[in-house]
Amino acid sequence: MGEQNLKTGSIIIGTSEILPFIQHVGVILVNSPNNILVYHNSPTKTNPFGGSVIAEPLKEWIAVRSVIEVKETMLSKAEIEQGYENMKYLKFNLLNFNCEHFVTGLVYHEPSSKQLQFWGIIGALFLLNTN
Repeated sequence: MGEQNLKTGSIIIGTSEILPFIQHVGVILVNSPNNILVYHNSPTKTNPFGGSVIAEPLKEWIAVRSVIEVKETMLSKAEIEQGYENMKYLKFNLLNFNCEHFVTGLVYHEPSSKQLQFWGIIGALFLLNTN
């Protein structure tokens, strides 16, 4: 992955470190070419405020994931930092506050999770098929 092509506000999508068929999503903040952070909502880590939204060096983020896609947005450094401030006390919750909820809340001001919707449909179809 070309780190030099990453821009502040880009959404980075990678494999989950827990379940490989689930994607993990974060937002890039470039302070300098040697200081690139991924802000993400981690199901396994805690920030100093007790919440699960963390800023992790890109090198650590990609050490346990394969990057699937990077999408550019118009999200600014100030918006990312303000989003972190607003959500730093919140804890990861698969149904109400997962990594996608965090990112879509920042970018679109409307938290949602397409993966959760997809797996909900798969589960409903499975239940309908078993009757």
